[in-house]
Amino acid sequence: MRITMLRSLLSALLLAILAACGGGGGVAAPNPAPPGPVPAPVSGDLAIAVTDAEGDFLVYEVEVERIDLTTAAGDAVQTIPASSRIDFAELTELSELLTVASIPAGVYASVTLQLDFSDAVVLLQDESGEVREASLQDADGAPLGSVPVPLRLDPERPVRIAAGTIARLSLDFDLEASNDVLSHDPPVVEVSPFVLAMPAFDATRDLRVHGVLEEVAEDGEITIEVRPWRRRPATPGSASFTTDAETTWEIGDETFVGDAGLAALAGVAPGTALLLVGPVAERELVADRVLVGTAVPGAGSDVVTGTVLARAPNGTVDVLTLGGVRVNAVAGPDRFLRRAELLVSDQTSVRARGAGSLLDLGDAALSVGSRLVSEAVEAPTTTAAPEALPVFDATTATVLLRRSALTAEVVNGDPLVVDLVRLDGRRPGAFDFTGTAADATDDADPDAYEIATGVLDTTALEAGDVVRLRGLVADFGAAPLDFVAETLVDVATEDRGGRLTAAWREVGGTGEAISAIAPDGFIVDLSDANAALRLRGLRRDVLPEDAIVRVVPAGEGPSLFSLRDFGAGEILLFQDFAAFSDALLAGLQAGERVASLVAEGRYDRGDARLTVRRVRVQWAQ
Repeated sequence: MRITMLRSLLSALLLAILAACGGGGGVAAPNPAPPGPVPAPVSGDLAIAVTDAEGDFLVYEVEVERIDLTTAAGDAVQTIPASSRIDFAELTELSELLTVASIPAGVYASVTLQLDFSDAVVLLQDESGEVREASLQDADGAPLGSVPVPLRLDPERPVRIAAGTIARLSLDFDLEASNDVLSHDPPVVEVSPFVLAMPAFDATRDLRVHGVLEEVAEDGEITIEVRPWRRRPATPGSASFTTDAETTWEIGDETFVGDAGLAALAGVAPGTALLLVGPVAERELVADRVLVGTAVPGAGSDVVTGTVLARAPNGTVDVLTLGGVRVNAVAGPDRFLRRAELLVSDQTSVRARGAGSLLDLGDAALSVGSRLVSEAVEAPTTTAAPEALPVFDATTATVLLRRSALTAEVVNGDPLVVDLVRLDGRRPGAFDFTGTAADATDDADPDAYEIATGVLDTTALEAGDVVRLRGLVADFGAAPLDFVAETLVDVATEDRGGRLTAAWREVGGTGEAISAIAPDGFIVDLSDANAALRLRGLRRDVLPEDAIVRVVPAGEGPSLFSLRDFGAGEILLFQDFAAFSDALLAGLQAGERVASLVAEGRYDRGDARLTVRRVRVQWAQ
């Protein structure tokens, strides 16, 4: 990715930070220089992206106050000039570019992420699927405020900043490892932030960039002033990207492909909102999709985002009950609502992205399980009843459908019928499928959810297999056809994605459960642990009867292993399993006790072997 800088204001801010720090907490002040020209300080650019490991939270918005990089000598530089509110639950399938910062050249060995939970919004669902807001506390039961999360990078792979180069840093806030749900009624979550950092972007996820148009060069290179999460008064740098013949464009209400979109962009004024998404590349970002102006959700009107939990006719309009609702207001802060109502009619324009175009659909496409983004006007409150939901009017507005995702167990392979486990991250109990069929006896049944697969081959699927599907929910009233699948992943093989979680907190940690530690793996005895080994996408426990699992490294490819050392107050990061195993062994030999372990990788049930790219171990406090 080629990245340029919004240098004037950003450089002034960084120089002010360095001047204020002097030789103490910042970069050491040089000796007085002799008279004559003063050479410009050597600096390089750092692009920082944030992402999140998959978890059960529907919304997890917290303030990122600052990100500091520190050299081995203790010199520190702040990399973002202003705080950002980030919803980490949005980032399970992509990364967001947070900032592009110009910082002094050097080798940076550690990162400190300062998170402020004072005004955090955390929504989760209980066992019935009801969405509720959680209260947050630390390990001592005290309310959370500003929390520093120090990370020590792998010494073999620090962040290297040099003039004329673009360094990258990816921060992965692992929600599952960071949060312990103590109670669902009322929802109470104990938070101990667990963040992973790598000097690279995650190549398995697309990168998303919010911002406004800065300029379009003669060669077609487009520069965007980065404004993550639709932040308006932000100055976190600029990113340049290119497009190609496959790029799809949405400029206002029009759609284009390739050079036609670039030509249309020539008529767009600087300062216009942009959103681009594209895969991570070595040297440049080539956007797969570009949204411009009013096509950017929240750019020109109030926008409501949510999942349809129910639909009911009400005279000339239908009422959609939405769950996990985000309201992006043109004026004022974003809002989160557990539930809200959205009014739609046959005058509502419903669209979905197709191959290089927007598909126009009828309002029946808004069915139970649909994910939507809608222009909407909030209706005045007409009742003071505490159970009344906020109401938004989209009867003459535009609604954009997003692809829904589901995880399920196969009941029948061909035709495909499944037992729903999750639909858009929600348990089946969250949905009311009434009205999804013309005949009430044929309403969608989550235990026998019928899938239209088109050209997808399902003949090899067997009952009990696990599948993950992406597509659109079938039209309201069209059941027993329930879901139109566009992609299908069969994850039910004997060597499949698995996640091992184990905790020994109730016994004060253990020094005995992990043994035979070597560069090629170790053995975990889970007989005395609160442990589970689950298949990806399911809550099925496949822990072997003897509770013994061998953990081995995957070898080639990106990996990240971590040790949380409460005594040192930091998280130690390793990209080499041998170095990680050495540190693990040294800690146990020094008397440390393991409080918890999480390992993710491919699980072979035949010999109870988990081949991992990620392992997280926390010492007992």
